Amino acid sequence: MNLNLYLIADYLTAFSFQTRFVDDLSASPLTSLRLFDPEQPLYPSRLYLAAAADLPALIIADEPCSIICIGTPPDAYLKSNLNLLVLDSEVSLTRVFNAVEEIFLRFNQWEAQLQTVFYTKKSIKALCDASLDVFINPISVYTSDLKLICYAEREKPDQLMLFNTADNEQYLSIDEINALKIDTDFIHTINTRAPEIFPKDIFGYRILIHNLHLQNVYVARICISETDRPIKNSDFLLIQTLAFYSELCLRDHGDQPYNHHPKDFDSLLTELLSHREVDARALEKYLNYYHWNQSDAFCCCQLPISSYEKSTLTANALAFQLSTHISGSCVSQYDNAIVLIINLTQSGKTRNQHLANLAYFIRDGIIKAGVSNEFNGFAKLSAYYQQAKIAYEVGSLYDETLWCYRYEYYALPFLIARSSAGYDPEVLCASGLLRLREYDQKRGRNYCEVLKVYLENNMNIAKTIRILFLQRATFLYQLKRITEIAHLNLSNYPTRLHLLLSFQILEQQNRC
Repeated sequence: MNLNLYLIADYLTAFSFQTRFVDDLSASPLTSLRLFDPEQPLYPSRLYLAAAADLPALIIADEPCSIICIGTPPDAYLKSNLNLLVLDSEVSLTRVFNAVEEIFLRFNQWEAQLQTVFYTKKSIKALCDASLDVFINPISVYTSDLKLICYAEREKPDQLMLFNTADNEQYLSIDEINALKIDTDFIHTINTRAPEIFPKDIFGYRILIHNLHLQNVYVARICISETDRPIKNSDFLLIQTLAFYSELCLRDHGDQPYNHHPKDFDSLLTELLSHREVDARALEKYLNYYHWNQSDAFCCCQLPISSYEKSTLTANALAFQLSTHISGSCVSQYDNAIVLIINLTQSGKTRNQHLANLAYFIRDGIIKAGVSNEFNGFAKLSAYYQQAKIAYEVGSLYDETLWCYRYEYYALPFLIARSSAGYDPEVLCASGLLRLREYDQKRGRNYCEVLKVYLENNMNIAKTIRILFLQRATFLYQLKRITEIAHLNLSNYPTRLHLLLSFQILEQQNRC
């Protein structure tokens, strides 16, 4: 295993010394230890041991080289391209040589152990277990979307343990996910290739992390949690070695699912949501897995995955948390959205009760949801997914401050928008209303508002005058003038319907 002088300094604990480094913490140039020979050129891959008296006054190193010096080296060395570890002049050269050789031997044995684990078990968990004596601190491996693959931790009293067996194959909590999503340090680490320290602000302790990549795609990360001992400079190099063998294991690890669906269930849901015909027997089999019946009552929610969710890689974790905390539900992903299907019959809760529970996730998770009406029959899922999608698309236009958009509130605006698309409002609106609007604009009156409130309250005079703060006589006079100006017969139902639709069309025009 290649080392660096940072690691030698951390493990050369029997001596006092001073250091000077020019290499990065994660550099790993050193393959062996050599006694310094002034007649031989310096090589970056070798660690040289020398007495200060044996060093020439001037040394030239084109690349960073590493020297352990017993005694104070010439001044020029302190300004040269050298990594230096300077020991007291009275230290035995033989003793230092043997101590450094033991360090090389220790970490070569550790790497040999990692190789054996990889070839015999191909287990990331076993790699972490084999590394506990090196890092001392707890080691954990998470997928890129924050699911714990495995951990290794030394035995301690339960109250001091960072992990327990129930944490395996679990995502971080929704509160932790939400905190990470807006944390600039976390977002920065997503695209890093070298080891980095994650500050203690969120978890209460620092974490040394190293991202794992397959075919240049970030798929997981190793985390060394600073709970049992301070993180050392050498840990930056050592975590790279563990990461190398972990990436080899990940090639055989397969994709990490964000749910516990039966095999191919997500593909079947995709077919169903895409309005394609599905195998009825296969659908029945999957429903039986959940103990669902075709005729149960359901509702469907669509939670679009924003570009921010994609960049922070938290969509899968949110999907898992939803499926865990919303009883009687299953979660899939389709068309850049999380699709939440809730079986109201099995859960024994109403749609409103589930939406109250859902509000916690979507509000704190900084995401939004469109919600379908309740429906019976799982085979109708695609139609009600469209309802949820429409609710989100129309609702987010009407009120960006809401987190949850119910289809029943936006069905009419959607219907009007679709039916009036491409037409000038004057083509579709009641001519009497257009005349009334023109009269208001010229005379500074509000007859259109009076008419709208009157119609929306089913021509109930008492309700209308209470809303408009008008006396009855004043309102009746205004109503008489409205019918005269607009030439309206308000006793005719089609006329009233046309007027109400016309108000909606004009409102949408103003909104646009």
